[in-house]
Order: sequence, then C-alpha cells, then structure tokens
Amino acid sequence: MTTTNETIFMRIATKVGTLLLVGVRHGGLSGVYFEGAPHAASAVPRGAREDARAFDVVRAQLEEYLDGTRTTFTLPLAPRGTEFQRRVWSALARIPYGATTTYAAIARTIGAPRAVRAVGAANGRNPLAIVVPCHRVIGRDGTLTGYAGGLERKRALLALESASVRSRLEHVDHEEGVEVARGPRTAAVLVPGARIAEEQARALARVPEVRA
Repeated sequence: MTTTNETIFMRIATKVGTLLLVGVRHGGLSGVYFEGAPHAASAVPRGAREDARAFDVVRAQLEEYLDGTRTTFTLPLAPRGTEFQRRVWSALARIPYGATTTYAAIARTIGAPRAVRAVGAANGRNPLAIVVPCHRVIGRDGTLTGYAGGLERKRALLALESASVRSRLEHVDHEEGVEVARGPRTAAVLVPGARIAEEQARALARVPEVRA
C-alpha cells in the first residue's frame, strides 16, 4: 500500500555520472544528488520505495539538458529547507542559462548583502543539483569554488552551457525575439524559457519551511 506523501527514489546513469533522484509521490521532486555527494546518503529515508517509472519526466528533462537541447526545467519541486535557504534557492533558479554570478551578488539579490557566507552555505545545501543551478555560482575572482558534485562536474556543466550558448548565438534569428545579454564573464541567450525559470523560482519560494 502506498501513500500520497511516500518518499520515492531512483538512480540514473548520465554523462556526468550517476544521479540519485528523490521525490514525494504526487508531491514533486525533492532531490537530485550526485552519487556520493554530501547529504545524498541521508536523502533517502528508511522505508522509501524505488520507483523508476515515477521519474520518467525528470529523467527525460535531465537528458535533454545534458544533450544541450534544454535550458530550463518544468518540474514540480518539493525541496526541504529553511526560509533563508529557500530564498537563496529561488535566486539560484533565476540565474540565466549560460550565465554565472557570485555569492555576493546572490546575497544582494535576496536583500542580505552581509550574509555572503550564509548564502554560500545555503548554496552548498541545495538539494536539487542541475535543476536549481548552483553550479552557476562562482567566486568573486572568477574561480569555480566548491561544488557538491566536484569541481570537474561543475566545470563540465558550465562548459556544456557555454557551448550551447555559442551555438545559439551562431543561429540567432531576430525575428523570433531572441535577445543576447553579455557581461564581463558571461554571454547568455535569453529565450522564452526565462519565464519558466521565473515561475520555478517563485514556486521554490512557496515551498513550506522546514526548520533546521
């Protein structure tokens, strides 16, 4: 017998290694973890049920992202976190595909400019790797800094997005309303998916608080 709040999980093999997917049946995706990453072991509680079919859409969207054909995710999310963590994760979800930002910039975005270290800690506790793009946050000096999946994977994800952006720039069709945004460290193509990312960010902000 199953319940609507039952925790379900599965593991999938991808181009960037094995990913652990965790969710709540009929409730949304609560975790995407690289195998062996911090907090991955505790993400699957005793009694959780393995259910590959329940993650068909998640798996398909992750594969599309890693193939360079998807820039945003359209998934119901249910991460567990404090109010502050959810504010940070919501800000992460708004970082455009192919762009990078800094911990200090995220702190300013959420109205807590002095909380750079706390932002870094919340970034490190992001339970939705890739889907909530904490890999797009780098150091103020441009260094990659830490990443739960390892710096090689962070470098690979940024390289994937950079290559996809370059490809899109080569085929920009201004009649379709594609805008190009350039900055000192980034060149991001803003496509209609930006609206989806904003909706995802707002949804993250509405997730019920879990006190640490």
